[in-house]
Amino acid sequence: MSTTLLDMRTWSGRDILSWFAIVAGPACLFCFSMLLWSYGMSENIASFSLWGVIDGLFCYNMWMSGSKRDAIFPGLYTVIVIITVAIIYKNGTWQWGAIETVCSILVIGALIATKISTRLAIVASGIAITMASIPILIDSFQHPEPWTWWFWISGTISGWVLYFLTPDRSLSNVSSWLFNLLAAVMGTIITLINTWPALSALH
Repeated sequence: MSTTLLDMRTWSGRDILSWFAIVAGPACLFCFSMLLWSYGMSENIASFSLWGVIDGLFCYNMWMSGSKRDAIFPGLYTVIVIITVAIIYKNGTWQWGAIETVCSILVIGALIATKISTRLAIVASGIAITMASIPILIDSFQHPEPWTWWFWISGTISGWVLYFLTPDRSLSNVSSWLFNLLAAVMGTIITLINTWPALSALH
């Protein structure tokens, strides 16, 4: 991808597609946040807060490793998650368990790793965000919400598009593609869990 971030004169079709994917996922999360605000829905403040911190770590370490355009994707998610936490603060719940504790330890580890190696910090952040997604996986399995398909599938598509548009998907370049891959894989799983009951009812 082009190293020029905002000079549209240098954009190719690949650049346009990547920018669309970068914006689409966070934009749908913003719309989802507005729905939470409109209907006064309750969400776990602890989980969203952890996601915001981990997304921020991804953004910082990806930027510092030189993957500046790739860093914008988690950067936008960080901003929208902060807005979401502010929105759900009134009606949300604070649920802190073993998973949140493990995630916090991993976040601390990622912060320490930032001083050692950005690649190590990104891997630690990847483990942390995977752990932080477990509660919503369990909740989606126990209480599927088919209506949320549009929100989850938008992040899923964005993640897959950005992952496959990354020219170098080697382990040495993990800072450029790990966040995208995790967004794609987790989004795919959560989308299937939430929509499977509705799809099964069609048969």
